[in-house]
Amino acid sequence: MNLQLNNVALFLNHSPEVEETSVQPVSLPIDAIQTRPSQPRRYFSPQAHQELVDSIRQHGILQPILVRPLDGGTYELVAGERRYRAAIDAGLTNIPVLIKQLSDGEASELTLIENLQRENLNPLEEAEGILELLSIALEKPISDVPKILYRMQNEAVGKVTQNVLSSEEANKIKEVFRRVGTISWESFIPSRLSLLSLPNDILAALREGKIEYTKAVALAKIKDDNSRRDFLLRAIEEKWTLSQIKEKIKSLSTKEEETINPQQRIKSFAAKLKKSKSLADQKVWKKIEGYLSKIESLIED
Repeated sequence: MNLQLNNVALFLNHSPEVEETSVQPVSLPIDAIQTRPSQPRRYFSPQAHQELVDSIRQHGILQPILVRPLDGGTYELVAGERRYRAAIDAGLTNIPVLIKQLSDGEASELTLIENLQRENLNPLEEAEGILELLSIALEKPISDVPKILYRMQNEAVGKVTQNVLSSEEANKIKEVFRRVGTISWESFIPSRLSLLSLPNDILAALREGKIEYTKAVALAKIKDDNSRRDFLLRAIEEKWTLSQIKEKIKSLSTKEEETINPQQRIKSFAAKLKKSKSLADQKVWKKIEGYLSKIESLIED
């Protein structure tokens, strides 16, 4: 069993409401299986999908997918969406499945957990999937979950009074992260939650796996929409490294500064001068002082 199936099995074994209806894999017509309306997976790599299709044609499905029975002799896909879609494209008419009696909530949790434990998980998909799991566990809208997480973080570092967040909510949050097992709640807030506020064009590229999230965060710092879209397109097409992206953004910022009016330029220079560590170096300061003296002379003339 891989990590995904281990955790699926762990969930099933510890859920008293789950009644097993197929301990061993059984074969079902693929037409009898339907996907969930809120299937969380949004993007599939065409290349990875085709590789899986080729593998299934050659070897068949090595890991059964998980389904739950519905009315009318049909079944709903719970875990194994990639295998299910690849099996359809491979031309299979029957596929091996495990059948489990699951409530709507249990099915949603299992679908999300299986999706979150993929090896090629996209950081944005991880953030969105975990928020959905937390929404289920806390029984609150997804839009409320980030605020709860930030309150929990503020309590942990002493910025707010303890117990603003109920211990029951905090325990539910910790349990979700324990069961997912890929990231801690402390790391999730700064490294994943912040991704959801990125511009839409950056989010789309990140969701489709066209750019790494460290590069996405760097590009999001470009406030002008047209410049950002242009940089994003070039970064993808020319495969810029993170260092190249940062250097080009720095160059762009310099060009923008050159076009601003004199008062803004002076304020910007003064702000940089105050923050500069070079002022502590006497040799550097003497050079700066010399340039300032020349500027004063020009002003007086």
